[in-house]
Amino acid sequence: MHPHDCLFMPRQKYVNRLGLLAATVVFTAVGIGGDRGQHFIADAAQVAHTNGVIAGVDAVEARLRDAEAAHRGYLLTGNVDLLGPVPGQPRTGGAAAGAAGAAGKRQPGAGGAGA
Repeated sequence: MHPHDCLFMPRQKYVNRLGLLAATVVFTAVGIGGDRGQHFIADAAQVAHTNGVIAGVDAVEARLRDAEAAHRGYLLTGNVDLLGPVPGQPRTGGAAAGAAGAAGKRQPGAGGAGA
């Protein structure tokens, strides 16, 4: 045994214990992080779904505004072509299109320029 070995022995035990403690902390953090990772994935899926629903609502709102504008244009001018489909928009038989068409048919000359 070398005379200096006894000086380094307590230090080596300290380093080993510190290493064991550090490894325990790292493995515990990884375990907790893995569990939270599953929650993160589920939350991301819910956010994606919510964004899809919001985009759908925005599309319906835009079509409703277009139908309302077309109806106002028809009431002001009496031009029935304004109630037709918007160029570049897919034709859908939704409630907004039906409401605009029905409102236009109820008032064919009530206040329009062609009356």
